[in-house]
Amino acid sequence: MKNLVVIFSLLAVLVSIQASAKSIFGPESVIEIEAGRNVFYQYAPGDTDKPTLVFLPGVNRALPEEYPAFKLLAAQGYGLLITATSSHWQSLVTLEKQTPYFEKNSELTVSDFNEETEIVIKTLKIKKPVMVALSYSSAMAAFTKLNKIYVAPMVKASDSNPQGAKAAAQWEATLALNPFFGAIWIRQFRDSNYRKHWSPMVEDNQAAYGEGADLDQILNGYVSISRAAEDFDLTEASFAGTGEKLFILGEYESQIRLRGQFETINKAVKSGPTRVLIVRRAEHNVPQSQPKAFETAMLELLTTKSAAKLKVGVIDSKKSKEIRWLAVSEVKALFAEVLSLSDSTDSADLSSVLGK
Repeated sequence: MKNLVVIFSLLAVLVSIQASAKSIFGPESVIEIEAGRNVFYQYAPGDTDKPTLVFLPGVNRALPEEYPAFKLLAAQGYGLLITATSSHWQSLVTLEKQTPYFEKNSELTVSDFNEETEIVIKTLKIKKPVMVALSYSSAMAAFTKLNKIYVAPMVKASDSNPQGAKAAAQWEATLALNPFFGAIWIRQFRDSNYRKHWSPMVEDNQAAYGEGADLDQILNGYVSISRAAEDFDLTEASFAGTGEKLFILGEYESQIRLRGQFETINKAVKSGPTRVLIVRRAEHNVPQSQPKAFETAMLELLTTKSAAKLKVGVIDSKKSKEIRWLAVSEVKALFAEVLSLSDSTDSADLSSVLGK
């Protein structure tokens, strides 16, 4: 009898664990936009009176449904939608033997990828979408007229390897001297570099793609995604007529990217009210690095509005439910500090202006 009690207790624990691990999202799904152009998504409807947060995809993956930040926001009643681009492997593996769209149209842009997301939103009849652009997808969000929040946005694709980008630019300048083949050689040079970058990751993640997946096709998909944003510069994006500009940044962002983000904010302020929330001790992936502080930041930006030209708040990861709004003198000191940062990819540290 005691053994039976133990067995039933263990079964109860397992059932409890499975229930707690159950995804808040519906099944993995795809929308076929046209032949060879499927878009992967997962959707979790929320309360009808609250927006649906559309988490735009990063360059190398859609967001994992296990993110703690997703559960925190879903518990507040917000709908959630996560997507991948048509060139991403989660979309490509659904094509079976079809030719991927990017092989027929090698000139796909981030604007095209944004259009794909908006088609998913329209197909699902989402009435109150708010785009949440993380990293790479800032390039997509720059082209939407929907409400949006920039989270640790990519400013330039070259910021991930500034020294390599400078060396490549010098080599491309030499190739460009040839008036007949220069443009072709530059295109081949860039695509070759993209393949070298993504090839090890594709090799290492074969199990995720499933048996029989076309690895060359998946690798070429990454080339397509990289190519789409290669000349993007968020500091040159137009913020006119897009309502209040909203940003969530991580303190431990790379120095070169954080500086670019603040340069972008300077541009945004010129076209209207702008709010910035900085999460202390958060790395580039803010939702994963500091999920509770990220939830606080999102709720603040979603539930309140500000008419201030620029309003900057700080969320200490140790007091994740509190926001400390900076005085004008503190904001000036913060901007001076960040805009003086170098081209280094080392993590920034703002303790000199924000305190320990």
